[in-house]
Amino acid sequence: MMSTHVAVHMSTGTAPLPGIIDLNTKYNFERLPGADGPREAIELSLCEVIMLLTTSAGGTKKNLFTTVVQGASGTVLGIFSSVNSEVNEIITQISHIMGPQIYYKLLRMGCKTNDIKRFIRKVFNADQVSNVSHSSMIRRLEGPKYVTRMSMTSSVRHYYWESTHRWD
Repeated sequence: MMSTHVAVHMSTGTAPLPGIIDLNTKYNFERLPGADGPREAIELSLCEVIMLLTTSAGGTKKNLFTTVVQGASGTVLGIFSSVNSEVNEIITQISHIMGPQIYYKLLRMGCKTNDIKRFIRKVFNADQVSNVSHSSMIRRLEGPKYVTRMSMTSSVRHYYWESTHRWD
């Protein structure tokens, strides 16, 4: 029993998710019509959207986080499987820029831009909101890869992040 408990703890990792103000309040999102016609509005919290983040790296679809928790101090942690090296790498790359990841996930789900922007402003702090406004997602021609570029307004700080993984 004890060895199982230790093994579970050793196979999970935690990543701080900075800039989150409101993890559990649900918000309504109107959605754009899809290929099969109109889609119903959805109601999601930030926690639920984070749990929807997946990757298809390695050919199989994997959830990035197994759970998301907020401590008494307000710190938010994402719990993930540290056994999978691809998930480990992705979490390391995106955990500090969750604002843009959530923004683009909701866009891919067909949510209306105005609803997404309202949501982002309510659930993230000013730094994450700024990250969203300074990011872009481009689908490359050579394959289903997404690139997120973020350049901060300061001429001293320039951040560029490129992912070779497909974000679902």
